[in-house]
Amino acid sequence: GQRSDLIEVTHLQSIRKEYIGGLPDGIEFPLTVNTNPTNPSHVALKTAADDGIARPFQLQLPSGGGSLTFTFGAVVMGWNFPSITANEAYQAEFNLKITGTLDGPA
Repeated sequence: GQRSDLIEVTHLQSIRKEYIGGLPDGIEFPLTVNTNPTNPSHVALKTAADDGIARPFQLQLPSGGGSLTFTFGAVVMGWNFPSITANEAYQAEFNLKITGTLDGPA
């Protein structure tokens, strides 16, 4: 998603405060994966976190009978391994920040 700042544009002839929306800013969100250290996608996420360069992403969400697809650029801001417990998948959490245009759903 995205969020815009609120900019006050009240002037001397205003009878109430006036506002406009600022430039949209992509949200920051976590991406949790059942990790496999040799999976090329997981290696690419770790590399992106290390170099700080925005990468293209595609997010596909299930929808009743189909799917919703969003495409966007994002910077991987960091990653960590949540606590590991017995009888659970080994997971990694990556933190992404959307940058530029967010397209979708398609």
